[in-house]
Amino acid sequence: MRKAKDISTGGSGGGLNWGRVALALLVALPAMVVLLPTTLMLFVLSLPTIVAFLVDRSRERYLVATVGLLNLCGVLPALIALWQDGQSIDAVFRLLTDMFYWLMAFGAAGVGWAIFVSLPPMVTSYYSLVTQHRVQQLRKRQKQLIEEWGDDVTGRHLTELDDEAEPAAG
Repeated sequence: MRKAKDISTGGSGGGLNWGRVALALLVALPAMVVLLPTTLMLFVLSLPTIVAFLVDRSRERYLVATVGLLNLCGVLPALIALWQDGQSIDAVFRLLTDMFYWLMAFGAAGVGWAIFVSLPPMVTSYYSLVTQHRVQQLRKRQKQLIEEWGDDVTGRHLTELDDEAEPAAG
């Protein structure tokens, strides 16, 4: 049971840890300034991940993880090309005008969306089939036990005895 203190603060696990946010900003902001071309490239080509973050309201954020990781894989060729050409704003604009990098980043993110949309129904169908098969096996085994031991193993006679005993008690 939650204590009064937990209820007023939103409980444990809820809300942001502002100390961690401040530490992340303290580390990330200078890195973003020093690596400004990389930051620009990442921001522009990671737009599908940003959209997934805004759309996914679940606690686990499976959509963000799926789309984000595959989007990152699609952004890597552009980042490698940027690092090979030297980190400059000119190189960023030149690479962003190449549709190959857009296709890689957004195509990989599209694969992430497709996986997120299609995989849960496939897994559900698989487990439904496995469960139906198991139920058939158990019913078959139940029939074998009834043939071997008689109707007493079903437990039906106990419920009938209980039904007969209730009116007598009342």
